[in-house]
Amino acid sequence: TSLRSEKDSETGKWMLEPYSRVRVVHDLCSIFVLLYDVISTPIAMAWDFAIEGDFKWIMAGVVAFWTWDIILSFHTGFFAHGELVMSRRIVTKRYLKSWFLPDAIIVLTDCMVLTMAGVIEGSTYTGGLLRITKLSRFVRLARLCRVARTFDTVEQALQRFAGSGWDMAVEILKPFLSILLINHLLACCWFAISQWLPSDTGLHWVDEALSGDTSLTYRDMHFAYQYFTCLHWGMTQLTPGSMQVFPSNTIERIFNSACLALGMLVFGCMISSLSARMMSYRASQKDRMSKLAKLRRFLHDKGVAPALAVTVLQQATQRMSNAVSIPLVPKNVAALSLLSASLRRWLQTELCRPCLTHPIFHWWTEFDSVGIQDFCHEAAEFISMASGDVLFFARSEANCAYFVVKGRLQYIFDATSTCVSSESGLISEAALWCDWKHAGELIAETGCEVLVINSNGLAKCLMTSPAVRHVISSY
Repeated sequence: TSLRSEKDSETGKWMLEPYSRVRVVHDLCSIFVLLYDVISTPIAMAWDFAIEGDFKWIMAGVVAFWTWDIILSFHTGFFAHGELVMSRRIVTKRYLKSWFLPDAIIVLTDCMVLTMAGVIEGSTYTGGLLRITKLSRFVRLARLCRVARTFDTVEQALQRFAGSGWDMAVEILKPFLSILLINHLLACCWFAISQWLPSDTGLHWVDEALSGDTSLTYRDMHFAYQYFTCLHWGMTQLTPGSMQVFPSNTIERIFNSACLALGMLVFGCMISSLSARMMSYRASQKDRMSKLAKLRRFLHDKGVAPALAVTVLQQATQRMSNAVSIPLVPKNVAALSLLSASLRRWLQTELCRPCLTHPIFHWWTEFDSVGIQDFCHEAAEFISMASGDVLFFARSEANCAYFVVKGRLQYIFDATSTCVSSESGLISEAALWCDWKHAGELIAETGCEVLVINSNGLAKCLMTSPAVRHVISSY
């Protein structure tokens, strides 16, 4: 309650919602910048590349981006217990306690590396600075912690803006990209071991000849050949493959054995995960085809006209394949049934509150908070509509009033049409107070979410509150 009151009273200027388009675009860009960091940092550590030329300018751009990310984090709200918090003080306090310190340390480390790179270029005493620069790269590896956070944010944003069709693609891509990342890290570690760690045999795998027909070794080859050899080796540790690169000392053999153990775990998890997802997809497709086959048989047995039967099948196919954009409403969210009755009533009231803009309902909200909860639970229901769905027909009995939460509808009466949206207010209000029939019909023009207020449910709620019943009767 205190968090909600602070949120309402201290909403800051220039604050962004966590799933606003600006924030989503920034998070999408952060994936590519993070991908560059994840790829370049292990390579720079293993091959000991100097920070100079284009590499230095790219790194400066990366530092600028993550500095802007820190600034933006102070201006982005968050959800707490299902509520959007936009108070600048609360957002700042939360960020300072969570990701600010790691983000700041990494950015400051990058700035230090860039500064030292400039000093090193013109200095003859670089030993100490070089060692500090190399050690600072380990700090940059902490940015790997952002991978899960960034992908979770983008996944939620895709589900919010692109719909549920992305679920399968994202679930398949996540383990695949994870395998590629693990292979990349193993490849860099494999080469770094041959460069920086001692050997009890006096040999490293990079000192082995490429083949029996040449004296060239892996150490003599250029970077691309060395990297893809290491990447190939890493893939053979996670899959049942093989290649001609073998450990040449105890440390390398220990690392090789650890990678094989990791490979058994990762490969098994990957196969089981992909198999489970594909089985789930095939089961849903089989259920869909079974329902369509039953519909075809029903239409054939009833002798439905071919033109109408084709239209029915097309619409059913579209809706089963989620090709039609329909907003989610509470009754379509299975997880809400797991909530307690009191929490479901509270949630329903919060969802209905923005729609109760009519003066009589606004007064009721202020006068009797418990009664308005009963009203939202007993008399109000959210429904979703696809384009072309009819909310009510002409000359039909009216026992509900409606409020458009999202989308547009067309009201057709005497060959004229009127656009109806959330700005139109309460529709068919007279149905709440008297016997009524609709004069025209209301058809969804786009995917719509509509709040339906049932007159019988309203009468039931008024029976328990004489004071409210007296005021509404007078109205």
